[in-house]
Amino acid sequence: MVSVLRKSGLFLSVALGVLAAPAIAAADTAAAAQGAPPPAAPAAGGQTTAVGEVIVTAMKRAESIQEVPAAISAVSAQTIQQRNIVSSEDLQFAAPSMEVGEFRGTEEIAIRGVGLNSGSGDTPGVAVYVDGVYQPHPALASLSEVDLDRIEVLRGPQGTLYGRNANGWAVSFISDAPTQQFGGYLLADAESYNEYRIQGEVNVPLGDNWAARVVLNHDDREDGFIKNVIPGYENLDRGEVDSARVRLRGEITPKVTVDLEYTGEHSDGPFSYFELHNAPSPIGLALNPYFAKALVVTTPWETSANDPSSTNRGYNLYSGTVTWDSPVGVLKSITAFQTLYDRETQDDDATNISAFPSMFRNLTDTFTQEVSLASKFGPFDTVFGVFYMKDHENDDLLYHFPLGINPLPPESYLFYQEPHYDTQSVAGYGDVTWNITNQLRLIGGLRYSVDHLSVSYENQFGTYAFGPLIPFLNACAPAGPIDYVGNQTEDFHSLTPRAGIQYDFSNDQNVYGTYSQGYKAGGLNTSACDNPYKPETITAYELGYKGRFLDRRLLFDASAFYYDYDNLQIAEVIGLEALTQNAAAARIEGLELESDYTPDNHFIFNASLTLLDAKYVSFYNTDGINPYGNFPSVACVSALSTPTDCVQNLSGHYLNNAPKVSTNLGASYRTSEESWGDLMGRVDVTYRSTTYFREFNEPLDAQPPFALVNLSLTWRHPSHKYSVMLFAKNVGNTPYITTMGTSNNFGARYVTWGDPRQVGVEVKGGF
Repeated sequence: MVSVLRKSGLFLSVALGVLAAPAIAAADTAAAAQGAPPPAAPAAGGQTTAVGEVIVTAMKRAESIQEVPAAISAVSAQTIQQRNIVSSEDLQFAAPSMEVGEFRGTEEIAIRGVGLNSGSGDTPGVAVYVDGVYQPHPALASLSEVDLDRIEVLRGPQGTLYGRNANGWAVSFISDAPTQQFGGYLLADAESYNEYRIQGEVNVPLGDNWAARVVLNHDDREDGFIKNVIPGYENLDRGEVDSARVRLRGEITPKVTVDLEYTGEHSDGPFSYFELHNAPSPIGLALNPYFAKALVVTTPWETSANDPSSTNRGYNLYSGTVTWDSPVGVLKSITAFQTLYDRETQDDDATNISAFPSMFRNLTDTFTQEVSLASKFGPFDTVFGVFYMKDHENDDLLYHFPLGINPLPPESYLFYQEPHYDTQSVAGYGDVTWNITNQLRLIGGLRYSVDHLSVSYENQFGTYAFGPLIPFLNACAPAGPIDYVGNQTEDFHSLTPRAGIQYDFSNDQNVYGTYSQGYKAGGLNTSACDNPYKPETITAYELGYKGRFLDRRLLFDASAFYYDYDNLQIAEVIGLEALTQNAAAARIEGLELESDYTPDNHFIFNASLTLLDAKYVSFYNTDGINPYGNFPSVACVSALSTPTDCVQNLSGHYLNNAPKVSTNLGASYRTSEESWGDLMGRVDVTYRSTTYFREFNEPLDAQPPFALVNLSLTWRHPSHKYSVMLFAKNVGNTPYITTMGTSNNFGARYVTWGDPRQVGVEVKGGF
């Protein structure tokens, strides 16, 4: 199938064939279905009824997930609990086409090959929301999935309703809202690696019109996933995480509702790390000979790091949402203020010699305001809104080079300071659905965005013990003791449309076709003077089918898509500089299938399949860790001081984080309820074909094909208030890479690994 999809001329034929088959099969029953009674009323809050109805708000209005003209998955609270989803990395095995890794506190999320690449700035390609509040930095995507009602994963570029940095998709974490019923729960679990978790939640009515909900969570992993092979030195990827959420909801009048929320998280311990994936290259050893004496460990989940590692990170979100069911529609205002602080010390060479110890500090604060109006005027369903964001970031980075680093002498340092990196974003949007008939709808939308960036920065190289400062090796560096001090501003504008058509064959089957554009803001390379990078843009074409069969016990969704992907933001590391540059163009073609089947009250089956063909159409780049090895040219090899002369043509290479084949399969069985309760067993299997993490597509740039298996067995009390779950994640202890970067200074790749096998028990009691 992938080989067929490579031929863009046949793409539409394949897509139409896939989508038309269920429609033709439904044609004979369409008339009867139109005369049938309407489906059962859906349950609120993303919960499923007996016929599997799910209500989502992905289009900024409440509607059935099967009526949304887009590829979307909703992961319910029940699924989150049964599959023990406690992080975004767990979520990728419950949603199609999703790849998630964490590198030094940053969640790197990609879907259908679109997202954030390691080292390519701080601009996510996936829009993440928590209770309607936009998260502007990738580090904020790591919020604990605690006390959630559901997670909505909306795939494809969302340039109209979500806009800023929604080039690949939008994901919304939606927490449980306060209710008028008193109750709560306590949860405790113990897992391998001496990990313990305690969680508690309480919901309290406050009079007739107000209620509060509070959830607290504490997680402590004492041993760490990354074992240090040097006796007496600390293991990594361990520590404590505390999180809390407080929600207060009340009715000012029967038509005006107020939601106030605080969410906070604090983590402490050596969580951030990376491991070497290969030994230093000959060029790396020539530049810095001391690496010849280093103990290089490339075994998964092991390190020889000797310098201290620590992470101290805190996040706070304060938000207020006012919803008014006005005479002209539902008017919603979401006001939020967020703060993030991140302080880290790292062993950046990941070996037993002190080559690159570092210290990093990041402080951000963000104000956002969004106002939207969802209305219905005759045959038109409309959503109009405005969005404003003011984001301030302050960074410090100190590298110490006790042994020197070419061309700097021993006891040198690099100090980078960014007093402010300010972003102001303003956007207005509108989206209209025209219900021409009860079965046929036309869709149109438009968003205009303006991003203004302002940054000041200072780079400084020098030596300790009163040594001289050394000019930075950059053409824009002024002569003088300080390498450079810079101030830059940049403006980016975007106009992103959406258009489509949707047709209902019956109450249970529909097809749609959409054209849309996505936008990911550009940025500024503050490690170089006056060097901005452009926004990414995607033009997407998608055909989709959604169907429900067998009294709605079987759901089957399919989508075929084609992307023209321009100005991809890619990391380029040359010498001591790490820059984000733009690849000219790429093309992505794919087919996505998703199904849920509940044949009876005992079995549940879930399946998804994604086939991708994602390649660079036009791209030239220099491989900083191997700039000469692939070039027989004497001119290139002799240009040791100018490796940018050795440019590779990467056209036709595969995109990062875009496996050709990815599948998620799950099955569960629940026994009948007896006097002692019931049991449910579940198995989930995930498969990924070869995944590249660098555009050069070398063997060491890839994670080979792998499969993961997760198991669980849950006993539930007849009252449904108490439960005990035994679980095992990554049963085969399969190592798999989640992120990759490079260092020219020792000619090596560095990686982070997915979690090893963990087994545990969870006990939960309600009241």
